[in-house]
Amino acid sequence: MTPDVLVVGGVSRALDGTLADHGLEVAAVDGFATGAQLSDAGVADATSLLVTDLDQATVIPVAKDQNPELTVVTYDEQALPEFATRQTDFALDPALIEPELLVAEIL
Repeated sequence: MTPDVLVVGGVSRALDGTLADHGLEVAAVDGFATGAQLSDAGVADATSLLVTDLDQATVIPVAKDQNPELTVVTYDEQALPEFATRQTDFALDPALIEPELLVAEIL
């Protein structure tokens, strides 16, 4: 399976249902993501990386090294660390953007 979206940091029930409703193939990395886990999950062929826990923001440059064309979206209330800003396409706050809008317009 080649994922459309690779999720790091966990998926809420609302977000999971919305991803499925839009027919997106999703792979998730549980726990703290490593380069090997990203590779095993299919990051090289994924279209988007969705980071839902910015405590794992270090995964962004690792994922971009494996797939420079990857669209990176963060979806967390925390502020995006400065080191990851240049490699992140969209930094979104779930309190402001509903899962439906995120999936329909961004992913």
